[in-house]
Amino acid sequence: MSTIPTGSSGDKEFWARWTPPLTFIVTFDGNGGSAIAPLTIGEYEKIPKPADPTRPGFTFGGWYSNNTAYDFDTRITEATTLTAKWIKYTVIFNSREGSTVPSQTVEQHGATVTKPVDPTRTGYSFAGWYYEEYRYGNGRCP
Repeated sequence: MSTIPTGSSGDKEFWARWTPPLTFIVTFDGNGGSAIAPLTIGEYEKIPKPADPTRPGFTFGGWYSNNTAYDFDTRITEATTLTAKWIKYTVIFNSREGSTVPSQTVEQHGATVTKPVDPTRTGYSFAGWYYEEYRYGNGRCP
């Protein structure tokens, strides 16, 4: 504002000046899962947590930003991309006192697992791999 000098006459008119609030686009990268629509969020607002995406055969492991789990209590100050994490599974072969068999990693239920070399155990014959009471033989995770 400016001051009205002493002794001046006549009306003075002032105009409002407005600045729009800052907004940012929040993008959700489904990383192979179902699509989540982007959001426009105001500066210092929190991103509302969307419904979990889906991906056949995978388990959703949360939203990540720069390889760190995203905290939805964070107030944003810039455009943000959140990426879906999909959980991978480790298949462990417990040889039950036989020779060591390395584990394998699979990315989803139903993934093909490579049959490992049969373990050995002195005085015993290897009868196969079992998951709970089921014999493993088709190369697929239950």
